[in-house]
Amino acid sequence: MAHPATAQSRGSLFLVGGGPQPDALVKEFVDLAGGAGKARIVVFAMASASGRESGEAKAKQLRELGASARSLYITRAEADADSIVREVGQASGIWFGGGDQSRLAAVLRGSRTATAIRARYEAGAVIGGTSAGAAVMSTPMITGDERRRGGTRYPSDSSLIFITIDRDNVIVNDGLDLVTNAIVDQHFVRRKRHNRLLSLVLEKPMRLGAGIDESTALVIEPDGRWRVSGASVVVIYDARSAALTSSALPLGAADIATHILPAGSRFDPATGVATLPGSAVASPSARTVIDQAAWLIGCWEARGPSRVVQERWFPPFGGVMQSLGRTRSGERFVEGEMILLRPDGDKLVYVASPTGQARASFPSTAISDTLLLFENPAHDFPKKIGYRRGGADSLHAWIEGNGQRIPFSYGRC
Repeated sequence: MAHPATAQSRGSLFLVGGGPQPDALVKEFVDLAGGAGKARIVVFAMASASGRESGEAKAKQLRELGASARSLYITRAEADADSIVREVGQASGIWFGGGDQSRLAAVLRGSRTATAIRARYEAGAVIGGTSAGAAVMSTPMITGDERRRGGTRYPSDSSLIFITIDRDNVIVNDGLDLVTNAIVDQHFVRRKRHNRLLSLVLEKPMRLGAGIDESTALVIEPDGRWRVSGASVVVIYDARSAALTSSALPLGAADIATHILPAGSRFDPATGVATLPGSAVASPSARTVIDQAAWLIGCWEARGPSRVVQERWFPPFGGVMQSLGRTRSGERFVEGEMILLRPDGDKLVYVASPTGQARASFPSTAISDTLLLFENPAHDFPKKIGYRRGGADSLHAWIEGNGQRIPFSYGRC
């Protein structure tokens, strides 16, 4: 996920779902690296046992498209060598070959080379990869292994894998932390990998997954928005506003947003809005004030000694965000509340409609990517409402007025 402070200097990520990579797709990567005559690309193909040969073949294809390209097939010890770090430090593009992502991660994870790769990305270089080379960019990283094949009923055909949607079955590890707001899968449509990605999307706190099919690229642009290029599709599962079963029940969900995006499509993970080819797309400068509140999207729950409070924020619809809140004491429903966030010029207005009470409006006094403050001095209580963003799965909120302040510490539902 692109951070606002660095989005303008940061480079792009070019994640290919495996399969054939036609010159047109690879040329797009070269163009992002500076174009013919300027692109300087380093290839790492350690994901494959035959990576010395496949790495050289990829470097040759890149050179034929006008780039200066070199394949480096290195060990874990060599990943800390000055010479390799210097080579990466001069690159405008880095490419990870396919194979087994765990092999590639074992060489690079925690190394000086991995630090240099991130530094180049932060400085504007493009980082790309195919198959395992795409999977390794995300944390969590799908390893390709599972704990209970077939769940409680082992398949009679031993070639069948990931045939269940289940908790704690898909084995993951840390990748290179280049993508942290979504889980990435590859060969997605052709190898029918829906079950394993859905399982992880419902388990992991980011609640967002991208399944990239073969000969297709998911391009993550410097501002954090996604676009699709190539021959097939990217399938997106967005469960940030879904209702999930409790951990005591089988894994399940309602209202998962699913997008099937061919080349030319776009997706904004900040707002959850997908745009198909030919539809109007807002430029980065045209992003509205409501987008700055998109980090609220999802289901949040605060648990106290006697009460549980939930707020479920939905992506913008017609330029307005909506939340449905509810409170219970023990197993008894106490109250519900509908909240609207609507733009008013360069401000937002927080409109609360609690059950059995009059509607109240609170204009914003502060809007940022980590903080939202609203105030209505004429209201009896509260007079101020605040939300502060924690990590990917934490949110701090409070209401205050008349010398009283009530905090809420939310986690993901």
